[in-house]
Amino acid sequence: MSDKTLIPYGAPSMLSRWFRDYWTERDRRAAPWLIVCILLLFLTKGPNLALWLVSLMPLEQLGNSGASIMAHNILLAVASVLSITWFGFWFWTILKPNHILVSPTGIAFARVFGPIVLPDKMVRWSYLKTVFVALDKGRTASHGAYQLFLNDDKQSEHLKLDLRHLEYDECREALVDAFVKHARSAQIDPYVIDLLSPQRELSFTEIWISALSAPPHRERLLPLDDGTLLEQRYRTVKRLGAGGQGTVYLAEDTVENKQIVLKETILPVYADLVSRKRSIEDFHREAQLLAAIKHPQIVSFLGSFVFDHRAYLLLEYFEGQTLKTLVESSGPVSEARAIDWGMQMCELLGVLHKSVPPLMHRDFTPDNLIVRDDNKLVLLDFAAAVRESENREEVAGKTAYMAPEQLQGNPTPQSDLYGAGGTLFFALTGQHPDALCECHPITLNNNISKKLNDVVAKATKYESSARFQTVDELDAALRQLA
Repeated sequence: MSDKTLIPYGAPSMLSRWFRDYWTERDRRAAPWLIVCILLLFLTKGPNLALWLVSLMPLEQLGNSGASIMAHNILLAVASVLSITWFGFWFWTILKPNHILVSPTGIAFARVFGPIVLPDKMVRWSYLKTVFVALDKGRTASHGAYQLFLNDDKQSEHLKLDLRHLEYDECREALVDAFVKHARSAQIDPYVIDLLSPQRELSFTEIWISALSAPPHRERLLPLDDGTLLEQRYRTVKRLGAGGQGTVYLAEDTVENKQIVLKETILPVYADLVSRKRSIEDFHREAQLLAAIKHPQIVSFLGSFVFDHRAYLLLEYFEGQTLKTLVESSGPVSEARAIDWGMQMCELLGVLHKSVPPLMHRDFTPDNLIVRDDNKLVLLDFAAAVRESENREEVAGKTAYMAPEQLQGNPTPQSDLYGAGGTLFFALTGQHPDALCECHPITLNNNISKKLNDVVAKATKYESSARFQTVDELDAALRQLA
């Protein structure tokens, strides 16, 4: 089963829902002690109670007392009904699938009894055509009664999942991972991923209400001072950088006693409603994109909040310096190190481009890559990132690293490859590339081999059709040089 995954599937019991929805954390901690008290009471008083109940049924007079015989028969009938009901419920339960089996071949319902796994007929990934969601008839979104449909191209097999039976975030995340990993040829409704993604503490509605309900003036007009406490938890340590829309701070999470990054977005106060809404939507969209990506070399999203007309993203903190700062302070790197960085860039872009639907970073530059002490790269800043399915025509990114089609408002995943090529050029030469030009680092650094120069040049071709077509092609070209 090492190459297979079992995802728990089933409607939560009434008891578990009651325990989850109506019991506080304090009640849950007290429950074990209450059970111990009940057991002790039963052990001390139980035998006497049993003797008293037996005394009400004069079994020794069963042959002479019609009332006793009738009472005994009623007792037997009740016991029989309870036994049959329990057996029928148990039998009905084992007939229902209690897991989803995911394998490299396909996906299927399964009944799991300890080490025994009994799968139903499998829907093969290679045949999977569409994945979409729909509400149960007569239900609304507030009920959460969504059905997930997986249909194959032969229309002979399909799978229908009730999302209410995937109770825990871990189960839904495992299903998303299965789609991303195996269902690459299927057409997946973008809403599927959004619906299966864990819900964060702060929703767009809460952000919007928080921003609108704030007083129509700012308490602070300048960046936060060192030592400022926000949300009674996050204490700023120092500023890491600043831009036109806000500031990035190193902060301390005083509850978990760890360092984090606060990315601040300044929300407009006196702008029209449309502009304010657009600013909040952009902030929320970046939070959603970060929350959906999980990779040890991509900055993790920890949460968000709004305060004083400023929206804050809570991000994972990494020790190190940006690739831009490192090269500017230490000079161009060796060819071997640049190739290693290039392969890491391909891995990071592969995570984005192979997501469903594909995600384009649109700002893949030396400023947004942290070099850790172990020479590993970490990708930052998803403010400009968009899904390939989104219709966003605004131009975003840094001109020197922006592909021609991106500058025209039509970015593609290949636009990120152009940015990666420009970043390799900077790492090898210490100079930013000229805008909209094919990069040849060998003209500024004679220590570079012609093969590596050709790889960088191909990644930065003006016409996208002349570039590497996928991140895997660029990665293969770099690995041949490693």
